[in-house]
Amino acid sequence: MVSIHETLNYHKMDRRLYETVLKMGRFPALARNIVALWMWLELMGINVIHYIKDISDPSLLLNFIKEAETILNIIRQASPVLPFGNDELLVSLPFMAGFATEPINIRFFYCHSDVVVRGLTYLLDGVGTLIFNDHLFHMLNVYERALSVAHQQGARRPVMPEELASEYNSRVTTSPEDYRALFITFSRRCTLTREEIAQYFNE
Repeated sequence: MVSIHETLNYHKMDRRLYETVLKMGRFPALARNIVALWMWLELMGINVIHYIKDISDPSLLLNFIKEAETILNIIRQASPVLPFGNDELLVSLPFMAGFATEPINIRFFYCHSDVVVRGLTYLLDGVGTLIFNDHLFHMLNVYERALSVAHQQGARRPVMPEELASEYNSRVTTSPEDYRALFITFSRRCTLTREEIAQYFNE
């Protein structure tokens, strides 16, 4: 098992993004959801965080934030009809879509809102309880400053606080086989017939 200290260090970039979004005028709850969405996109292979982390232009960063807010608003709605209709301009995600290997727009999040919500809940209720914990990150910063000073002065390493040294116990559990699901996508450029798909899985 990894420690809370190691987990916080691993997610420092996510924490910095959270603090940046806060500085852009978003409330903590919304900022958490935005960063969790970006983290979920990373898990899906859409590497927005590795680009966003280096953005120095506030107006460009704001565009990514606004797209994330649009997605969050869409997945909260229970409407059976996509509010934007068939207007391609309104459903487009010009900034995030550039990092996806397949076409992606608002329709994707609307049609898969249940999957997105489960993913965000998994992150927010799991590692998000550490990433967005102000107390833990303050403790981490204090400890690492003390560690740096001790190293510079050749002094003894400070004792790591128990809260940081303790193991991080993820709440993730293995689901029974009957409750597992497999999500499969196919490229639009290489369409398959129903028979071809069935034959592949029955071989």
